[in-house]
Amino acid sequence: MRAVFVATAVVLLTIVHGLSVIVLGLLGARARPHAYRVARAWARAIVRLSGIALTVEGGENVASGTCYMVVANHRSLLDIPVLMAGMPMPLRFATKKALFAIPIFGQGIRALGMVPIDRHNSTRAMSSIREAVRHRIAGASFLFFPEGTRSRTDQLLPFKRGAAVTAIEADLDVLPVAILGTEHVLPADTMRLRPGPVRLRIGYPIGADSVAFAGREELTLETRRAIQELLMPALVGADS
Repeated sequence: MRAVFVATAVVLLTIVHGLSVIVLGLLGARARPHAYRVARAWARAIVRLSGIALTVEGGENVASGTCYMVVANHRSLLDIPVLMAGMPMPLRFATKKALFAIPIFGQGIRALGMVPIDRHNSTRAMSSIREAVRHRIAGASFLFFPEGTRSRTDQLLPFKRGAAVTAIEADLDVLPVAILGTEHVLPADTMRLRPGPVRLRIGYPIGADSVAFAGREELTLETRRAIQELLMPALVGADS
């Protein structure tokens, strides 16, 4: 019953906030920061409706006004609303192009600078992402889930190199972020909500400017190690 209520509320919120973002998008670049604030309000409403008690740690590691390649683990459909609600900067990300065909929602995410990609053509998808990252919009950072899909266990999947390659090419520092708890609130492959605590742990930025393109493997591994440390059970014992 709760899932039905939340789903209905999300649709209504998406219509209201989506229309606002679309209108702001028509006003041009100067209105984009306001559009991002509307998107954050939408995300925060979803977080509250889902019964999430969100805690953010490490915000002091983020330099105001700096664009990053934000790299995070991925375990739930709620990860994106949680990141949009909790991160101290606006976020852009790539998502499957079919979502852009959804009325209002698709127009809204396009107005926010999200990137449509064809998941069946990885070469073209990466080309679209690289082009989008090069055109920085309103101070927004770019979000990557380098595992490529949601993990069904408490272990990180192998990381793909796309985030590292793009960060090096665009001269962006990588900002590692760990999401803890969304897999319990809304596990993968189910729509059953279980309210509970969620934490965002923001790590220290990893400089990509001094790493040559040949160092993409090293940057990928270093980013994975940083997120793994943020996820370590010893750091979350207070939640158990």
